Amino acid sequence: MYAQRSSRWLAVLVAFALALTPALTDAKKPDKPGGGGGGGDDGGGGEPSETFLFAPLDSGSLLNDINDLREIVGFMFSPSNQSDAAYWTVSVSNGEVETNLSILDGGIEAYSINNLGEIVGVGFGSAGNYVAVYWPNPSSSAIELPSLPGPDVSVALGINNAGRICGSVSKSVFDASGQPIPAPYEIPSNRAVVWQVVSIDGTPIVSGPFELPSDGDGSSSTAHDLNESDEFGIAQVIGYRGSPVSGEGGAFLWEVQSQPDGTVSVVTIPKGDGEPMGINNNGLFCGRRYVRSGVDALVWSGDTISILDRGKGKNSVPVAIAFDISDSGLIVGEAREDTSLGAIGRACIWDGIDGSLTYLDDYLEVDSPLASLDRAQACLLYTSDAADE
Repeated sequence: MYAQRSSRWLAVLVAFALALTPALTDAKKPDKPGGGGGGGDDGGGGEPSETFLFAPLDSGSLLNDINDLREIVGFMFSPSNQSDAAYWTVSVSNGEVETNLSILDGGIEAYSINNLGEIVGVGFGSAGNYVAVYWPNPSSSAIELPSLPGPDVSVALGINNAGRICGSVSKSVFDASGQPIPAPYEIPSNRAVVWQVVSIDGTPIVSGPFELPSDGDGSSSTAHDLNESDEFGIAQVIGYRGSPVSGEGGAFLWEVQSQPDGTVSVVTIPKGDGEPMGINNNGLFCGRRYVRSGVDALVWSGDTISILDRGKGKNSVPVAIAFDISDSGLIVGEAREDTSLGAIGRACIWDGIDGSLTYLDDYLEVDSPLASLDRAQACLLYTSDAADE
């Protein structure tokens, strides 16, 4: 017999070390931090009150984003070891879970999906170069996004519900065999950009790209993520600028608003050291900063930069990265420990800026098909009715 209850669920998008079956694991908080999942006494300590849902998908997949409808995008390795942009749906009904994989037409990797089912990512252009692409829906073919004059490599990393897209464009870099190398973050000619897509009579119309200015002569920049547009049509875009001349870098926030003539106005706000990775709809954004002792996971709140917990004493880790922050302030990412085999990543969560580092594999059931959880890329907090035995 089942009794119904209303619960808060946290869907965390995780890169799995091992995914065997498309089944959902309902994992509640262990009795004490570090219990279960092979976690030992190596950290934990957080007190997240949510229930975690782990949905192993398909072996050979990498997952990048999840929308409010629990639609997921990423990529799948094909039998020929090529990557194909991928889309999954995850549905839960009366304790039963169904997952469905679709390969997106015309893309290598999908990076972001909004609540309308619009998707952005990267694919191959007509010249064999890597180009930013847009899918109006999961069933459509990829549409190549325009580039700036001259640069011929581009990537689209984020899209909001208003059809604003962020990413970067750059010149091609080729390997020894003459094949283009997808290096959207590192190469010196990167330029952070935004596009705007609107649908007119069912036909997508793309404006842009519009370059996002940053200070520093000869700097290279990229835009990682953006939030939803406010009542004035302003979306906040976060990214990073690095100078190949001085070696200096820094975090940036751009406030982008569309204008009646089809252009955009941009307010550029430097945000100090660090590289932002994800932003929520309250203007809080998270990322990482390289320091002498390793890598700190950061959260920016206005003019304040907070360093997230890396564990205490012998349980501390040298590297922590925050990839996403929910509107409620939950932060997900990756912590890396030093071992004889090198740095091993583990998916982790912080329950707010002051929360302790907690490993998600501590929540796995003993009989879970997952061996470990490598990285948490995105999170979704929602309320639903759950059936308990």
